Amino acid sequence: MGGIRRKVHQKSQWDNITAVIGMVEKKKGEGKITAITTKQANATVALPFIRAMARQGTEIQTDESRIYHRVKREYAHRFINHSKEEY
Repeated sequence: MGGIRRKVHQKSQWDNITAVIGMVEKKKGEGKITAITTKQANATVALPFIRAMARQGTEIQTDESRIYHRVKREYAHRFINHSKEEY
């Protein structure tokens, strides 16, 4: 969220940005939403967050980001592929 784009060595880079990792419980009429902010969205942050919020046996649905690669070791894991225009 936020951020300013600037050029660094001919590449575009974002500064002053906050990453958000969140979960939505798909339970009709009573699902909960929870989110955290972090400096980096990576597996070191995402996996402990998922473990803290989701019970074993839960199906986790994510996008195709590599930060979720290890989720399948502990949960049923499905992902959508934004590059194939899945949403």
